[in-house]
Amino acid sequence: MKPTTETTPPDEMSCAVDRVDNGVTYTKNGDARCRTDSGGQGDEDDEYEMVRSEDCGWNLDDCRNKCSALPKCTGFEWNGRVGNCEIWFYVPQKFKSESQETKHQASCNWKNR
Repeated sequence: MKPTTETTPPDEMSCAVDRVDNGVTYTKNGDARCRTDSGGQGDEDDEYEMVRSEDCGWNLDDCRNKCSALPKCTGFEWNGRVGNCEIWFYVPQKFKSESQETKHQASCNWKNR
């Protein structure tokens, strides 16, 4: 499958999450945040959708399940320190992540395609 830079997030991200067991696997880049090909953090509502802890109260499994249930989701970033989830729709040419200090407790998880 040839990578694309199509960025089409759903119209509205719902807090509802179903447990998904559809065989989707991820490559985890622990202690790192997801980044675009240029090394940027991406544009919210364009390349990823942020689900904030105060809005949904998700945990890591909820974040993973939401991405697994959305065909256009390319990966997710989980920030355990604040409980935020980024559902990514950007498909980088190379799957990159930016390393950081472990105090941020973030991990970038790209879908295996």
